[in-house]
Order: sequence, then C-alpha cells, then structure tokens
Amino acid sequence: MRLKHPITYLVIAALFALAPLISNNYFDDSHDTPFHIQSVIGLEQGSDNIFEIFNAKTFEYISYDYGYGEGVFYPQLPHQIAATILHFGKHFGMDVLDALKVTNFLGLALSGIFMYLLMVRIAKNKVAAFLSALFYMTAPYHLGDIFIRDAFNESFFFTFIPLAILSLHELLSDNYRTFFICFVVGFVGLINTHLVMTVFFILFLVAASLISFKQLFTWQRLRCLILATIIVSVIVLPFIIPMIENKQNYQYAVFADSYMYTMEKINASRVSLMRFIVPNDNTNVIPYNFNLLLLVLVSLSILNYRRLINKQSRFLIIFATVSGMLSIIMMSDFISWEHYPSILRNIQFPWRLEIFTIFGASALAGLALNHYKAYLNTSLIMLCVLSCVASILFVQARQDYRTYDISSVKYEYADYYPAQLLDAPEYLPNRPHEVMITSGDATISNYIDNGNDGLSFDINNVDGDITIEIPRLYYLGYRVAVNDSSDVDYSVSPNGLVSISLGQDAHVSVKYVGTASSNIATAFSILTLFSFVSWVSFSSIRKSKKVV
Repeated sequence: MRLKHPITYLVIAALFALAPLISNNYFDDSHDTPFHIQSVIGLEQGSDNIFEIFNAKTFEYISYDYGYGEGVFYPQLPHQIAATILHFGKHFGMDVLDALKVTNFLGLALSGIFMYLLMVRIAKNKVAAFLSALFYMTAPYHLGDIFIRDAFNESFFFTFIPLAILSLHELLSDNYRTFFICFVVGFVGLINTHLVMTVFFILFLVAASLISFKQLFTWQRLRCLILATIIVSVIVLPFIIPMIENKQNYQYAVFADSYMYTMEKINASRVSLMRFIVPNDNTNVIPYNFNLLLLVLVSLSILNYRRLINKQSRFLIIFATVSGMLSIIMMSDFISWEHYPSILRNIQFPWRLEIFTIFGASALAGLALNHYKAYLNTSLIMLCVLSCVASILFVQARQDYRTYDISSVKYEYADYYPAQLLDAPEYLPNRPHEVMITSGDATISNYIDNGNDGLSFDINNVDGDITIEIPRLYYLGYRVAVNDSSDVDYSVSPNGLVSISLGQDAHVSVKYVGTASSNIATAFSILTLFSFVSWVSFSSIRKSKKVV
C-alpha cells in the first residue's frame, strides 16, 4: 500500500496530540513550567538580538534578578528556540506561553519526522516508517514529558536521537556528506538539549558499536567519525568551557553532595516492570506504560530477529536492543543504584531512560511491520493509527487541566546557586537589591542597574580598605572596571555574590562578559559552524548541478 504525504500526516498528528495545550493555556505548575517560563522571558528580555539569545550565560528575571547563571551549566537549546520565537512573535501578540506551545509542537513534530527519515532509509517502506514514527511520537511517556512534567529539554531530546542514529547509518553506508550533516546537527542538538542523557546515549552507542566493531567500521569511516566528533566538540565549546571552568573554580549547588539526588530518591525513582504494561490510575503522574500494540510488534521482531537483521538494519537493531535492554535493567526496581558508578547517578530519575526503550521499541516495530508488509493493508494501518490515538487520549485524560496565570510566576531555582546560598535560603529574597558595603566605611551613589547590560555606581568617602558586595551571583566571567579603565579582581562573598575590595574613591562598573577562554571558544565555535554551513551549502550546489 502506498502512503502519500507521510510527513504532513505526522505534523497533523502532532497538532492533534497537543490540541489541548495549543487551544488553551493549560500548563502544569507543579513541575518545571515556572522555570521554563522564567528562563524564556529572561533570555528574551535580556537580549537585544538573536546572537545574544544564543550566547547568554547569566540573565535576570529568575531567582530574584541577581544574574542567575543558568546558561553556564544548563543546556538551553529549547529555551533559546522559544526565546527566539517570542522575540519575533511578541510583535504579533504572542506571549511566553504561546512561544512554549510552538516550541513543544516543533519538538514533537520533528521527532516524528526524523524518526520517519531514519526508518524509511533503513526499511525502504514509507508505511512502516510512518507507523514507526507515529509510535515514537505518541508513546505515553513521550507525551507525558510535555503534558504532565513539562520536561521541556527532555521532550526535545527525543527529537535528535533518530537523527544521530541516521548519521551512523549513513556512515556505515559510506554516504559521508549526509553523515556529516546528520551527525553534527544530531549531536550538537543532543548536547545542547540534555547533557546527562547525552552521556547515557553515547555509552549505549559505544556498547552497540563494540559488539560488531570489525564488521561495521573501516579506517575511512573512523577518520570521518573522528573529524565529525571534533566539529561537534568545537561547536559546543561555548557551553562546555564555562561549565568546566566554573565547576573547577568554585562549588555550586548542582555539584554539591546529595543536592541533586540522594540514594534514597534515586532508588525510589525506579519503575516496576508491571508499570510498562499496566498504567498507574492517578492523574498528573508520569505514564510509563507502552502502547500494547507496540509491544506486540516488538515481540514479533524478537521472534523474527534473524530475518529482520541485514546489512541495512544491523546497527539499528543492535543499538535498539542494547540501549533498550540496558535501560530496562537500569530503571527497573530489582537492582539498586548503589551498584552503578556515581557519575551515572546525575540522571536523578532512572525512569528517564525510558526514552531509549521507546526509541528502540518504535524502531523494532517499524522493522517488524516492514517484514510483514504483505499483511500491511488498510485494516492493520488503521489499527496502528487507532492505537496511537488511544495513547494520545490516554495521556490527555491524565492531565489536570487548569488555566495558567503567567503573572503568578516568580520561582526560585537554586540548582545553579553558589553553595553558600544553600545554607542561607532566606538571604536573597530579603536582601536589598543594591550594592552593600560589608566591611569598612564609604558611601554609595549613582547606582544604576541595567540588568544584562551591567550595573555601575560611585563610591565616595572611602576610609581605608573596604569590601563591597555587588548584587550579582558569583560566576567566572564578570568584568569589574574601576574608573572605566583598569579592571580589578573579584571574589565570592560569604553569601555567594560578587565581592571586590577597594581603597580609594572610584566609579565602578560591572558586567558579565565571559572569561577569555569562553570567548575564544565562542569565536572558534562560530568559525567552525560558519565553515560547516558553507561546506554543506557549496556541496549541495555542486550536487544539484551534477544532477542537472
């Protein structure tokens, strides 16, 4: 059976799945929505142009306007996309919730489109590829990330997995140009969306690659893989370098022992295997259950494993099996996380690994449908579609819908605070938002705070050496200038804010400009990205001329 316009149908499926969110301001404020709202507003309000949105490290609006360093530690791609949409859309009446809706829609639709492109390339069957993508888009956990948890970054992570796997398929098919495009876009997207999950993804990829290393890789492919990895590494340096610098220089809440997780909490976040089949009855609870028809198709793929595996599908099947099985083991409740390396515990919630089981199950289902293509008639297609519709309605019914009030959002998010503030949670909300003299005697005048554009003030009547606490959270990358010329060193105050010492009257200006190494990293990143886009463009032009 032929299927015309499968991508259009996937877009329609995304619209149908998100209809309650798109048509109303239904967001859940019990999970991450306040953080996303403040982050997007902070990025948009503190940036004059698109480059600043994609280069912001600290910004106001979140956590009492003290220059919160979310961009130093947190992958911001989904927030940056939403802020860009808001930047242009506000001229047409859009607000931040509208920007979040559009971004959620783009992430869901693209996850289906990229899954379709992967499966149609491997299975050579548009119908099977379409149904595989539809299962992937409408998995209850995938939709639950949007409807129930509002896990903005995690739901966007679904988008780039198929593209990354497609890149490796193209590498193994010796289609090097397509490999480079998919690999760079896929892995840059993954790293800038969810770094912790990217670590697990790479670990699963390495495990799958080692199983059949000799059969899969040649020296030419390895050279291309190394070059592509270097390109990705350079492009993501503006995120990686500041994170490493700040982590090594000082202790932050996100790295503090037992702040992001405890052994009790991480073990409590494991999932009973029965929950993959029988859902929890409670609303507003993450659905772990799989589409039952999807499980049937996965079972058929296991029974016909030897018939499904061939040169085209080999790596996909190996990755789907390895990542799926390891994920099930690691998130199930019969093995304690005490037995896993401590670095892996940064995942916080083992059930996050269901992302990989969903990908693997959807891919295997597509291969099974392709194997049984003689039976892939209208009735079977409709049965698959209806089962996906049932998954959508199931998740929609679990949401406790209520209209979201943006004006009520004022959320303290302490993950990226300097460690001192963990012991003094009342300091920031009760502190006057001004320059404070913490030792010595002087007077402050002409204080002007321009948010991301920096602050300035005059200090007069200095009597000896004085110490000043500036209303900015401590991160590396501030420029503290005295009399608009010489820079002075700054340190962290006992309260986790920027502190300087002076012994004379002066005009002081403070602005976050990034460290020298992070600015160099940004320059190399832009140059590499420009060179890569130029190469893709010129190679596409040459290819089109050859075709003509």
